[in-house]
Amino acid sequence: MSSSQIPNDHASLAAWGREDPVRFIEVVLGADLWDGQREIVRSVFDNPRTAVKASHATGKTFVAAQIVLAWFYLMGPTKILTTAPTWLGVSRLLWSEIGRGHGRMPSDMGGTLLGTELRASRDWWAIGLSTDEGVRFQGHHAERMLVVIDEAPGVRPDIWEAVEGIRASGDVRLLVIGNPVQPGGPFFDAFTKDREGWATHTISAFDSPNFDGIDSLEQLLAMPPEELDKNERPYLVTRRWVAEKARDWGEGTPMFASRVHGDFPMQSDRALFSLAWLDQARGPNTSNGNPSGPIVVGIDVAGPGQDETVVKVRQGSTVIGSAAFSSNDARGDVVAYLKQHRWHISQINVDAGGIGHYFAEHLNDQGFTVCPCNFGSAPMDGDLFKLWKDEGFWHLRERFKEGRLHGLQEHDGDKTVAQLSSILWDTDSSGRIRVESKDAMRKRGVRSPDHADALMLAFAGSTDPKFTDAILGTDERVAAHGAGRLKGVEF
Repeated sequence: MSSSQIPNDHASLAAWGREDPVRFIEVVLGADLWDGQREIVRSVFDNPRTAVKASHATGKTFVAAQIVLAWFYLMGPTKILTTAPTWLGVSRLLWSEIGRGHGRMPSDMGGTLLGTELRASRDWWAIGLSTDEGVRFQGHHAERMLVVIDEAPGVRPDIWEAVEGIRASGDVRLLVIGNPVQPGGPFFDAFTKDREGWATHTISAFDSPNFDGIDSLEQLLAMPPEELDKNERPYLVTRRWVAEKARDWGEGTPMFASRVHGDFPMQSDRALFSLAWLDQARGPNTSNGNPSGPIVVGIDVAGPGQDETVVKVRQGSTVIGSAAFSSNDARGDVVAYLKQHRWHISQINVDAGGIGHYFAEHLNDQGFTVCPCNFGSAPMDGDLFKLWKDEGFWHLRERFKEGRLHGLQEHDGDKTVAQLSSILWDTDSSGRIRVESKDAMRKRGVRSPDHADALMLAFAGSTDPKFTDAILGTDERVAAHGAGRLKGVEF
């Protein structure tokens, strides 16, 4: 469409844009939309409530930003509220896209953009709010309003309730978008029990333009490398990324369902870890600042030709390092990696079953304080758990559930989360908890959970002062823990 066909005055331009908001976004805002994004735009302008669950990198935040700008200029005077679970999500993601879109607009469109606020007048504005205080969402009313919730699964229920209060009067449109990580809560309800009140959209990676002509994962995995790198829009989820995640995570894992297919991970009621808990652990520890205190290391040892030898390093409740080595003898690689933390390492917990026994002896010879851990040994609480491994994983589960583990994102977080979310548990005939074995996981087509095992080992044991050398000598303390006799040790 030529510029001569676009109305010159604002009133005519708004009327023209309301006839086709997609046209306004593409022509006036200069945004390059694909079909899935166009459907979302039309849905927001046509329906009171729109919910979008989508795979990784399908442009959901980008299209939300274009909708904010289109609503602002086409439906004014109006008020727009946007939010996300974190202030960084508000300012650096959604409002960064709004800022870029605003910069592409004709200079005479009006409106003043300042950080996370776009304002035309006292009663005509758009603003980004954090979710720290639900009260900030109360009392906002206008004849026409738009509310956008980005990363919706992570937004607290009281914010959803406040938004419903806003919808009590006027023409209020609600757009909620996110990656479906939690089979429960208001976002999940929009696609299930409350679906009649929502216009719902699901966007899989295979729906994006980069996957045109690809009908199945099998077809994708059979492609040669040069075909995997052919992506019509490389800023969207790519063919190679999906192929890699299919191999890393497995097609049937909750992570693949959520991140690739845009589906809620319908985990078994015997899933040891909720994907929502694991996602929460990706971020930094915002309550206690930078990690401090002694460093504990967990090492899951792989034999020749088997899986990776994985090292996880944690300081307090925060994961500060991760490494994986596929060489037949990874002892030298591991020691070299650990040297960066050498003088701060309090304890190294090693899976000492099989070849791990010699691995632990080697680390001990290198001067490290080593705790050889036997997954099949007796637990501290034999009434509740069958094996030491079961107890260790259950206590790791409690850490995730209570939000006492942080920093996964920067340290092989995706691979670790994928493995953890695939582990099942049950009880034996005596009512004791037991965690799924590696052999059982392999039979289900799930890869060995080497990253998960290493993380569990990193959080096994205690750095509590009551177990310092003043009470037990180092050798006695390590031996007692290895035998599962330190009552009260936090796993």
